[in-house]
Amino acid sequence: MYTCHLNKQTFFKRLNKDYITLTDLNINLSNFKIENIQLIQIFRPNDFFQKMSAFSFDHIAQSVTDVEVSIQFYQKVFGFDEIKNTASNSKTRWLSMGGGKQLHLIPRSDQIKTNKAVHFALSTADFSVFVSHLESLEIPYSDWRNTPNKDYVRNDGIRQIYFQDPDGYWIEVNDAVHG
Repeated sequence: MYTCHLNKQTFFKRLNKDYITLTDLNINLSNFKIENIQLIQIFRPNDFFQKMSAFSFDHIAQSVTDVEVSIQFYQKVFGFDEIKNTASNSKTRWLSMGGGKQLHLIPRSDQIKTNKAVHFALSTADFSVFVSHLESLEIPYSDWRNTPNKDYVRNDGIRQIYFQDPDGYWIEVNDAVHG
């Protein structure tokens, strides 16, 4: 009696099918002992996304040098509420951004390098009110080109500003309110 072990390479030669049977592999079973065979389903790239549910944004995680300073900043600027870190008992702290979205602040002692191209953006229908709020907190902001205290109007009419948190992370706030 012979033993047949099927490997992944054999299966992946038939990517144009949703699944593969032993018949497809032209195996005569009469003289074989079949071991370690699992039914697997092969997804073509387009099938994968059609069968999956849509992705949704969950959280942003940032390394910070002083978690308490960062918590105070995000609460003062955006009014985010602190919520329980349900993942671990670490010193990482979580803030609710509303709508089930979260900001995770992870303590790190090493230097954090940032640039404006790496930023997160929040939108508000009350853009002018928010800009006034930043000014009252004396938090400097600029347009994309670093013109101080100036907003930028994109080609699509969306206004935006940029400013930094205590660790130098760039934050964009705009008035692109979506649905």
